[in-house]
Amino acid sequence: MINCDLENFGCGGGYFIPAIDFLATEGTCSNKCKPYWNTKNLCTFSCDQSNDKYEKYYCKPGTFKIHTSIEETQHEIYNNGPVMVGLVVYEDLYNYRSGVYEYTAGGYIGGHAIRAFGWGHDEDGFLYWILQN
Repeated sequence: MINCDLENFGCGGGYFIPAIDFLATEGTCSNKCKPYWNTKNLCTFSCDQSNDKYEKYYCKPGTFKIHTSIEETQHEIYNNGPVMVGLVVYEDLYNYRSGVYEYTAGGYIGGHAIRAFGWGHDEDGFLYWILQN
């Protein structure tokens, strides 16, 4: 999607509605076919491994929902798979490398759309989300 959705800005950002429109009309292949790389490449319609079958998956029209509670979001992920979510991004996120991100310092930068595909609780019982850029 980063390489082929020309209505958004690839690694430079984008917007929810054009992204949803792209997923409904153009579709995208699996992460196994084209793993995510944090770089802009050419838009191609073949898998990175030449022996894998290139197959597109689409966002079913009419399935866009806005969830406003933790429970609704967990239910959607559990029953229907990953969901698109928006993050409020602060400067310290640029230094994040792994593990559970927790805001430490820095000013507000903007928003970022990513995929949520799971959740868990840390050793103190605090909820965290499992996300993919």
